[in-house]
Amino acid sequence: MISLSLILTALASTASAYTAADPDPTLQLCIGTAVLPDQCFNFPVQSTSCVDFIGGLTGLDKQVTTADVPEYFECALFKNFACLNNGTIDSDEVILPAGMWNLSQVMGEAGSPCFANVTSSFNCRRVV
Repeated sequence: MISLSLILTALASTASAYTAADPDPTLQLCIGTAVLPDQCFNFPVQSTSCVDFIGGLTGLDKQVTTADVPEYFECALFKNFACLNNGTIDSDEVILPAGMWNLSQVMGEAGSPCFANVTSSFNCRRVV
């Protein structure tokens, strides 16, 4: 017969495995050329929170050339601030699944020929 002590020990070790903190997923955005970026910035992905490139982030506005979207997430990059898109080429967006993206090879949904040096805001969401 299994002792209560053995069961509690097994449950405790299982619980600690699930409570161990995983590294926070981050979206990496880089400026410069896609082949040799000048600088990269990591942003924690927080579901549906819009990040505008204003204030201390103005150096990124219309400068992002590559994106590395974390596994189990997709991120939308917007041409305008406030993560807004009204469907015209003046307010375009692109939705990127997980992976490394050279934005000069990504076309916006409203027809921007490439999304490099276009982004002013972004948001991400977890996908199953």
